Amino acid sequence: MSIKRFISNLSSTQRVWVVIILSVLAAMLWFALISKASSTGNLLSEIEDYEAEILDCTEEKSKLSACIEREESLMQLRILKDLKDQLLSFNIEQWSQLEFQLILDLEAEASELFKEESFSQSRKVYGEASLASEQLLEETKKVLEDLISRGYEQLKGKLWKEAEDSFRRAIIIEPVNSKALKGLSRALVLEEILELLKEIRILIKVNLLDEANSILDKAINLDRENIEVLDTKIKIDKLIKVRDLLNAIRTGYDSLEKKNFLQATTFFNKALGLDKNSAEALSGLRAVKEGKKNKKIIEERILAENSFSQEDFQESSIHFRNILDLDKNIGFAVDGLEKTNDYIILEKKIDRYLDNPERLSSASVFKEARGIARIAETYTLGQRLLSKNKQLFMLLDRYSQPITLTISSDDKTYISMRNGKDLGFLSIKEVRLFPGTYTFVGKRKGYVTVQKTIKLINSSNVILVCDKKI
Repeated sequence: MSIKRFISNLSSTQRVWVVIILSVLAAMLWFALISKASSTGNLLSEIEDYEAEILDCTEEKSKLSACIEREESLMQLRILKDLKDQLLSFNIEQWSQLEFQLILDLEAEASELFKEESFSQSRKVYGEASLASEQLLEETKKVLEDLISRGYEQLKGKLWKEAEDSFRRAIIIEPVNSKALKGLSRALVLEEILELLKEIRILIKVNLLDEANSILDKAINLDRENIEVLDTKIKIDKLIKVRDLLNAIRTGYDSLEKKNFLQATTFFNKALGLDKNSAEALSGLRAVKEGKKNKKIIEERILAENSFSQEDFQESSIHFRNILDLDKNIGFAVDGLEKTNDYIILEKKIDRYLDNPERLSSASVFKEARGIARIAETYTLGQRLLSKNKQLFMLLDRYSQPITLTISSDDKTYISMRNGKDLGFLSIKEVRLFPGTYTFVGKRKGYVTVQKTIKLINSSNVILVCDKKI
């Protein structure tokens, strides 16, 4: 079985592990090459030591022609060493062995010339090797950049096999290149991602958005930078938002229809959380508010009418006012409050006479009370108020019948009624008076004036005599 076929049979996860292992092996090879590159450094050290033995370039002789040429040659060697280190970091011996060998041959030639003290020729050949290294280095960088760029373009074009090949070739050049490693990792999972996307598109068509979103999470975990995956994520999020918005609004109106205002409010607010400008949700909240108001009005009306039927007129008026606080133009509440107030006023008037029946002894008060009692008969009275009105009629009847009062004196005392008629001198006299409170005054010249106040309810006697001298 070929290596290519072996890799194609691996799963995406297994492919990623293969990439990691190959990267580690490549890095180990790179370090080995770097170690080999140190031979140039050793050569430089050997040449310097060799020259120290055969050529005296101390400070006082450093301006000699041979010393100058030697230093220039060494400078070129140092430049070459740096360039070779860079080339070796790109694994040059593995993928461009011929070009690199030419550079090594030039280096060896220059070293021999150096040892032969042909410093000028040595410098020239080192320079040629450095120039060749620079050119090869630029070519290497360009090839690496082209491979990586091509690999990412192939990823965009869904050509995962071609992308994999481009990134592998790039990794051969630079085993630790992060862009190439990431690209290879993405290429190895692209085939699986495309299959997942096909499944997701089918689920979207049948409106199984949650299932599609779950599979999309797997695709995202495989490659978080795949443009199609990210675009699909945006699309599904929008579709889920629209679905959830419609569901929230529909459930809100269903709850509203069932008079479940709390639940309706919850779902309309949920809809506004998804779309703060949703006209349906805003309209739903207004309907909830109106529904709550109507429900409250119905509840208050029942309480008001029940209180009225129980003759609790004060409580009934409170509930009618509560209705009018919600809507001042509700006709039955306006009429109900007016009617309730009439009953409250009527009962207060009746209670005034029942609480102080003696007031009925006044003709004007008696007339007023009789009028109130007759008006009360035109009302639909409950048991309590009807009983009170009957009591008032009984009082009126009592205060409409005169009562006999027997007054006794000594025929020497002059008797009179305060705010009433004079009775004169008498020994005994009967007078007919309506129930009430009366004050009698007795006067006699040279005697202390006497008076008596009586509350006349039944037939009574009163004695009035002035018997104390002044």
